Amino acid sequence: GALSGIWASMAMVLIMAGVALILYVLWMIGGKDPRIARVRVDRPVEGVLPFELGYIFNGRTTVRDTIRLIMYFGSKGYLRISEYEPKRYRLFRIDDPETEDKHIRNAYNILFEDIFKGRAVDMDQLGERLRRITDILGDDVAAGFSSRDMLPYTPMSRIFRAAGIIMSSVGIAAVNALKYSYQYLAVNYAESVIIGVMTAVATMAVCVADDRKYSSSGDTGRTGEMIGVSMHACIVLYVAVSVVRQTSQYPSAVIVIAAAELSLLLTVIMRARGRGNADLVMRFRQLRRFISEPTPRELAENHLSDSNYYYDMMIYALTFGAEEKWAISFINLDVPEPAWFTDDIEGHAFSNLRERPSTLDYAHDLRSFARTIETAYNDMIRNRR
Repeated sequence: GALSGIWASMAMVLIMAGVALILYVLWMIGGKDPRIARVRVDRPVEGVLPFELGYIFNGRTTVRDTIRLIMYFGSKGYLRISEYEPKRYRLFRIDDPETEDKHIRNAYNILFEDIFKGRAVDMDQLGERLRRITDILGDDVAAGFSSRDMLPYTPMSRIFRAAGIIMSSVGIAAVNALKYSYQYLAVNYAESVIIGVMTAVATMAVCVADDRKYSSSGDTGRTGEMIGVSMHACIVLYVAVSVVRQTSQYPSAVIVIAAAELSLLLTVIMRARGRGNADLVMRFRQLRRFISEPTPRELAENHLSDSNYYYDMMIYALTFGAEEKWAISFINLDVPEPAWFTDDIEGHAFSNLRERPSTLDYAHDLRSFARTIETAYNDMIRNRR
């Protein structure tokens, strides 16, 4: 009888369905986050400082965490930030953080090395100091969350996620190769390898973006996630369309698409945290929700009980990209000007319609400071390379 390639079509379905099934089993075994009861959070999480968020969420610290540490120093009265020209800043040394932990005091001493009290570090001097602080901060923060209970990734979930990336990309590559076998044609191995590599890259991009989504400012995390998902979907769609052209097996193509996207989802969520870390992450996610949609009653009560409440929470709002929403919530409340951030630009006026800056002006100033310092730091690193 005539040659039949139905076996190849069945193999496509079995391979992708098998990959999705195996990943589901791995997720159930060691890829799920522990169940944590949600609690409402409307104040900074006790025991965790703003610059430790990067490690809590992703197991590492970056220069953004160091910049949050600088703003923490300011909110506590240890330094003053002066904008003396548009997007040009100086950091004035005020009071030493004698009551803070040793690693915080070390970071402060590096920041103001050879700088006397009342004198300033110019923006051009900051780059190398920030690099040194960032290098030591990662180890110091990690030491404080070194117990297995506080791990942002369990070792088993790391292994399972890596296995998911490999299996899903090999599966797509195998499906692409099998479409040629359906008609007993020579397999285009180069095409299949390229598709497998691109699938792995897209999957890793989605995983990284999803991990950083809740600790990155603005919509950076979500944008990266959407780009990675779109790239992955295009690859899978290309393979599915080419399968239909070669085999005319529409059901097989549909199953391949569904299994591939399910495998992507399972690989992305294959990220189990230690119970203590999961509890902290839940609290910070609830804090992010409160900052974005605060209730007037809790807002007023916290503000009246703590005059510095707006600025303590602003550091978290900047971290979550919700600084404008947070500022608008306080627009009609009596919030004092930040003594630790001054606009010293000669002749600079914030508005001709108001007698004093609004909370929105403060938020814009702090956001501009954070972004400017980060950009200058990244430029320094690129120039060194």
